[in-house]
Amino acid sequence: MSPFFSEWMTVMFSAMVSGTAMAAGVYLFLRVLPRGFSGMRSWLWWIVGVKFLVGLFFLIPVPLPAFVLPEIPAAIIPAISGTASEPTGINSAPESSPGQQSFPVSPASIAFLVWSIGIAVYAVFVARQIAAVRQILSGCESLEETAIGAMGRRLAAGIGLSRAPRILVSDAVTAPLTTNPFRPFVVLPASLIETLSDAEIEMTLAHELAHIRRGDLLMAIPLTLAQAAFWFFPPVWLCTRAWDAARESACDEAALLLTQSPPAMYGGLLIKVIEADSRRVSLSALGIASDFHTLKSRLDDLRTFPAARPRQRSLTASLLAIGMVITLPLYVTAQNTGKTSNDARNLVRNAGFEEGAEIPGGWLYGALFGIPQTRVARDMSVRHTGQASLRFSKTAQTFAPVAVLSQTVAPVPVAATAVRLRVWVKAQNARKATVAVLLGGEDGQTSKIVWGAYVGEAEAGDKPASHDWKAYDAVVPLPAGTRSVTLAAQMYGSGTVWFDDVSASYETANTKGKSK
Repeated sequence: MSPFFSEWMTVMFSAMVSGTAMAAGVYLFLRVLPRGFSGMRSWLWWIVGVKFLVGLFFLIPVPLPAFVLPEIPAAIIPAISGTASEPTGINSAPESSPGQQSFPVSPASIAFLVWSIGIAVYAVFVARQIAAVRQILSGCESLEETAIGAMGRRLAAGIGLSRAPRILVSDAVTAPLTTNPFRPFVVLPASLIETLSDAEIEMTLAHELAHIRRGDLLMAIPLTLAQAAFWFFPPVWLCTRAWDAARESACDEAALLLTQSPPAMYGGLLIKVIEADSRRVSLSALGIASDFHTLKSRLDDLRTFPAARPRQRSLTASLLAIGMVITLPLYVTAQNTGKTSNDARNLVRNAGFEEGAEIPGGWLYGALFGIPQTRVARDMSVRHTGQASLRFSKTAQTFAPVAVLSQTVAPVPVAATAVRLRVWVKAQNARKATVAVLLGGEDGQTSKIVWGAYVGEAEAGDKPASHDWKAYDAVVPLPAGTRSVTLAAQMYGSGTVWFDDVSASYETANTKGKSK
């Protein structure tokens, strides 16, 4: 499986789980909350929608600079002690050099293709909605110089808008709507204006202006993106629907407060407008009209009016802050360097294999995929420290091809004389696995390879290695002209081996023997 598709599947799954967990928490909280508090409910459901989006985009690991694993030259396998406490000079190499591997079609790649097609279809749908609204606006007539226009300017000032939106009328709509988040327009249907009283028109305008005052059109953008990214996932749509209902109730409440109209009269207006609405335009426009499910919720909220309480705004602000804090750790966690916690000089990125999906971030594959009966992945159930380790498992008895995962560390300082390596290893019937140190010369080619850790059958007649976590240490001298150091975890024979807490640091003549 390609690392990209593996990363994508892990990120999608994590975003869905964390977002659904937050949605369930918000749902349970609102179940015990008294009726009303529509503004708070709309903010909470909006945060849940943003949670899905944040989980999708900010958990994707940032790719580190790509380094190509140098080809390992052919040589003879040396005899190595079982503890691998001393480095061995390069007189040997793997039995064969792996060829370039191709990536077969996998379920993850097919799922990614379907997901991308779904996003494309959704984007076309949104584009058509936006085009429909633009077409409506092109055929509208202005009401700025009429009594309705003057009413709109008065209400806009009363609700706290610094600039009143343009009030338009159109034969192409059957319900009032507000569109364009940056230069709002309120469009009233010509047919409905003729049947509404002045008080009902005032309440209608107040509702539309409340959308503008709250910034609902701008707030709808991240939720639309969440719907596009999770078009297949019902909880996202349910959260958006809950936000729709709470948002409309909040605007109903604002309209009642602004106009001081009786809730019963306003409820009658809702029924009248929704009955007349036959061609609602969604996504790119908001309006007083909604479906009958949302209507029932809004009418229930009207029964508790006035729902605005002195403590509501402060409570809403507090819950908003808490919701943002809950969302942010996903991004902070993704920025973890993954270095060994007690070694600030560690050159290895993601040394504990904490980041990434199936393949840990910062590490590159060699002949990793396409090897029969071989599995390489992060293991969340077995680790030396932290939350994960790197597991190689192979059931094939052949040594070749070799599974390789590598990382080129920081450039070699001029004064460096050696590189000190430590890696923690756990083995189970492992015939042969290594952590090799590949030294690159000025020409960019590998000039020397040292096995800093050797796990398995070192000599003829040895048994496969089986032991709990054990540290393998090595100090590898750097020949003159060494320009790069690459660490490569490798699996040759059958068995299972785990690597964790890889540590590497350069030594100079002044630091020799001081690092532990």
